Amino acid sequence: MRIGVMLRNVGEKGGVGLYTRNIVKNLLEIDKDNQYVLFYQGKRRKTSFSGYSNVEEQWINVPYKMLWDQIFIPFSALKSRIDLLFSPKWTVPLVLPCKTVIVVPDVGYYLYPEFYGLKDILYLKFIIPLYLRKTTRIIAVSHTSKKDIIKFTGVDKSKIVAIHVATDIFTGPLNSSFIEKVKTKYALPSRFILHVGIIYPEKNVERLIQAFAKVAEKFPHKLVLVGGFRWKYSRVFGLIEEFNLKDKVIITNWIPRSELPAFYKLADLFAFPSLYEGFGVPVLEAMACGCPVVTSSTGATPEIVGDAALIVNPKSVDEIYKATVRVLEDEKLKKELVSKGYARAKKFSWEKSARETLSVFKELEG
Repeated sequence: MRIGVMLRNVGEKGGVGLYTRNIVKNLLEIDKDNQYVLFYQGKRRKTSFSGYSNVEEQWINVPYKMLWDQIFIPFSALKSRIDLLFSPKWTVPLVLPCKTVIVVPDVGYYLYPEFYGLKDILYLKFIIPLYLRKTTRIIAVSHTSKKDIIKFTGVDKSKIVAIHVATDIFTGPLNSSFIEKVKTKYALPSRFILHVGIIYPEKNVERLIQAFAKVAEKFPHKLVLVGGFRWKYSRVFGLIEEFNLKDKVIITNWIPRSELPAFYKLADLFAFPSLYEGFGVPVLEAMACGCPVVTSSTGATPEIVGDAALIVNPKSVDEIYKATVRVLEDEKLKKELVSKGYARAKKFSWEKSARETLSVFKELEG
């Protein structure tokens, strides 16, 4: 087969970019039978996939997403004689004769439309369902997400499959000098609670800060927030000011992924009370690096962590606070969570994800 891959989102720093880079890399590692045609947006530049013998790369320098997706991709796919088109982020040409596979990261916007602008809501509620009806197969990144996609969109359940994702960060032992270098670079305190993720309302950082304000009254820990900002995050800074936490909350913005394992290794606790996750890669990263986890009872995170984390109602500041205190005070519990987390994280790998994705492609062959 000639498999086309839409790589408009390959450079994103969030979960979609992470997924795209890793699923393509691992597909190319395991699949030597099919030819892959990679479609990029923008001007030609060096990529990490050009060295594979079964890869062709095409650059479509069109800045507008809709034009790229709906006009130039169909034209390029037809010209390149594509048999199957794979889109790692819930968009697909509405007019295209070949079979298609798309990935839907999550459907949190159906649960919390108030966190999105009118333009986003209209796109997500009216355009995305068109893509879901048009595509041949849909990949959800968790069984929870699969059920929610069916529930909120009414898509035929026979065309959707759940395939877990994984993490690409180094999870083995780290050199002590490297850890110390990272600690010095970001002026990290000796004791801290960690959160990793893009900051916007769905991540529930506001309630995390409210819970941390109570924790800070009893413990010397600081709160370290790693990640960029999306939208509607001003209240986060307002709460830091309101609770007089300027000296206790550290915001690093984005950091290189190579340095992220050091953060997990140094932290006493990873707090991730997100309101909804289609998967929740940061909880997997924390478990893989030996950091105990407190996370949400909603979305897919309970499916991912199993019994290897403390689960809380993300809308309850008190539950977030009490779970955090339990881990910080109970060394036996902390060790138990770390041990279970290591074991749980081993169940996920990008190679496994790629093999299951390739199976979906093969089912559609011919």
